Amino acid sequence: MRAVIMAGGEGVRLRPYTRILPKPMLPLGHRPILAWLLDRLVAGGVTEVTLAVRYLGYVFRSYFGDGERVGVPVRYVEEAQPMGTAGALRLIPGLDEPFLVVNADIVTGLDFGDFIAFHRSRGGWLTVATQLRRERLNLGVLEVEGERVVAYHEKPERVERLGLGIYAVDPRALACLPDTGPVDMPEWIARLLAEGRPVFQYETDAPWFDLGSPEQYAAVLDRWPQLEERLGGRP
Repeated sequence: MRAVIMAGGEGVRLRPYTRILPKPMLPLGHRPILAWLLDRLVAGGVTEVTLAVRYLGYVFRSYFGDGERVGVPVRYVEEAQPMGTAGALRLIPGLDEPFLVVNADIVTGLDFGDFIAFHRSRGGWLTVATQLRRERLNLGVLEVEGERVVAYHEKPERVERLGLGIYAVDPRALACLPDTGPVDMPEWIARLLAEGRPVFQYETDAPWFDLGSPEQYAAVLDRWPQLEERLGGRP
């Protein structure tokens, strides 16, 4: 099974840290963020990884090389210009079986083997890993019709289904990518839906963290000694 890791972003929200290292190469414990993600992918049955890189791409090549240190062949495609979270797939040959697409700036305990098995069993063109998040609002929320208040909810709980930046893709879906220019995952999924192609969601309660902002990164760093064991990282 192949996995494509989208690692071309500049990590603007994490500056000044990302002026020196690309975001997926920032440290968690004694290893980069991306190394922990690759552990999970290999444990889930991934046998080949392609890194789509652009910003400070040489850092990835220097650390991971041909993949010997992570136990799986690692190849690279270089984006000459920003291509979004899906556009780089056009640069990768041989995507002729179901494969994974994963954002590089996350850590998760997701069982990738179960995820891809779910995708194959449904016969869809694309599957999105999702998670329900509950958030208690600190203010009252009004329902109104024009100027009239029809309901008032004191500090309600809001429930949202989040996409986790983890996708299983059937090669047929590649035909729905625009031929040129940058393209993000939401745009690609919208095109699939507009053409009536089957898209599924895989709900998980596995640990999952996005490290895209200073606050998110700091929160995971603070909890890392406990999280490392839950996420199944290797020593």
